[in-house]
Amino acid sequence: MVVSRFYVGNLFENVSELELKSLFERFGSIDKIEIKNKRDVDGNVSGTFAFVTIDNLEEGSAATIIKQCNHLKWKKQILRVQVFNRLQD
Repeated sequence: MVVSRFYVGNLFENVSELELKSLFERFGSIDKIEIKNKRDVDGNVSGTFAFVTIDNLEEGSAATIIKQCNHLKWKKQILRVQVFNRLQD
């Protein structure tokens, strides 16, 4: 089994786990979604990103996800998607 964790950057501030799940679940079973906010020195949100963990990926699927989602215009944002880490059982 291949488990991949993807960094998804340039998200809008109020993105939900459900919205991200609907975007990525076509590629495999979503194991975990972690949404994070970057904050400036005054504590204001300056950016939002997420880590999406997908399990049961077939070989080569990570490249397909990057090809289809990196630089994708989604909800008026241009996404940045890259593999954060990859684990094999």
